[in-house]
Amino acid sequence: MASITTLPTELLDQIANESLDQDDLLALRSTCKILNRKLQEAHLNFIFSCRRVFLIPASLENLIKISKHPSGVNLRVRKIIISKFIPYTKPYPKTEWKYKGLQSQKTITNTIIKTTDAHSDELFDFYENNQYLVLLTIAFSNLPNIKALSFEFEDFEDLRRSEINLIYPNLGYGPGFQGDAASKAHVHDLSRFIAENTSDWYEFEDQSPASEDILSLVLYIAVATGIKSIERIDDADGDWSGLKKDQIVLKPSYLKPFVSTFSNLRTLHLTIQIENNSTASFRFKQWIQAIGLNLEDLRIWNPSYADQSSPPVLLPAGMLKKLKIIQFWNFNFEIDDFITFINGSMGLRLLKLERCRFHDQIEDWYRLLKHLRRNHCALRKIVTHTEFEGDSFNGTRVTDLNITSSPGSEETVFQVETRSGRGVFGERTLKLKLDDQPGAVEFWDTINGITKSK
Repeated sequence: MASITTLPTELLDQIANESLDQDDLLALRSTCKILNRKLQEAHLNFIFSCRRVFLIPASLENLIKISKHPSGVNLRVRKIIISKFIPYTKPYPKTEWKYKGLQSQKTITNTIIKTTDAHSDELFDFYENNQYLVLLTIAFSNLPNIKALSFEFEDFEDLRRSEINLIYPNLGYGPGFQGDAASKAHVHDLSRFIAENTSDWYEFEDQSPASEDILSLVLYIAVATGIKSIERIDDADGDWSGLKKDQIVLKPSYLKPFVSTFSNLRTLHLTIQIENNSTASFRFKQWIQAIGLNLEDLRIWNPSYADQSSPPVLLPAGMLKKLKIIQFWNFNFEIDDFITFINGSMGLRLLKLERCRFHDQIEDWYRLLKHLRRNHCALRKIVTHTEFEGDSFNGTRVTDLNITSSPGSEETVFQVETRSGRGVFGERTLKLKLDDQPGAVEFWDTINGITKSK
């Protein structure tokens, strides 16, 4: 039988990447010289390739140490996660301890309270004087290989053992920590306790930066420090209010630097709040064009529901030529503007419009489908969740339309889920030749399964 020490380094790396964490790798490297040598790269990459940063001095100063370390580990940093979670908050005293894996609630709570008390004054000054921006800028200036920026603005329960040790060193969770408390189940329960309990009394809400300001300012820091390797920006699908018009405004002097800095950006998944005014719409168009000229995957979520009264959002005309995936949630569009936007993206493979509307739902959607079928041969799938009002539909609305096209056939496959005014759902699959339909109303009647009396 082959020994683990005889496995090729490539296979060990695969095992390490898929099954082991930082502490597992440390323990495995400690077993013998052969594994120590073979797993060194995997261990270092696990520690440094993805760094989550909390907007507190200890976390940002630690990132600066990494960025300036003489060993060159700064070159291993590929992804930065910016977290809004501020752990220095006194936990709410629970009457019952629900995590069975933890037996020392009182000790943990007292340690967190003491740590919070020790850092309270420091944090007030830290936020009031925007020192987090200074420290982030220093760190970014020495991290030239960042490929991804991710933003966490919601509570979470996945603090690593190393992060717990950084934030609360007096809890004793240093490297190589042994015993029952070092088990993954225990660390997970402790992480959940910290995340849930320290969010009950939020002491720095007025002083700490707003989520939308953090995201916007980090992008400006990337521009200021000359990072040009960023390929992905996302907000981790967070349910937050989103960037607003004041955060997506670009002064003329910043247009060229933004285009240059994000010239390698391929994926953009963000929440952006588009208010009901033309200024916000214009700023969105300008911002997307500056940051996304080479985008392949664009997903924008608007947390505000788009009703009939919402003004249409403007999009850059045919400028984003490399887009393969387009996904929008809760937007109103003008049909000619939208068609002009996608005309530049001839490699488009997926179009998803969730709860998006056009001025004339019946005519404009029909126009869009015919345009896509004729002009976008690479398109494989369209997904929409929308509503069509009108007497001609006899109270039936298309709520989910899954459209698949094949370049080898003139027919388009429509997988349709409809809902009547009485809330009855129906699902059907049908093939249609869009060019054979006499008009928009007749097309949607066919989609809805409505047979008109002769």
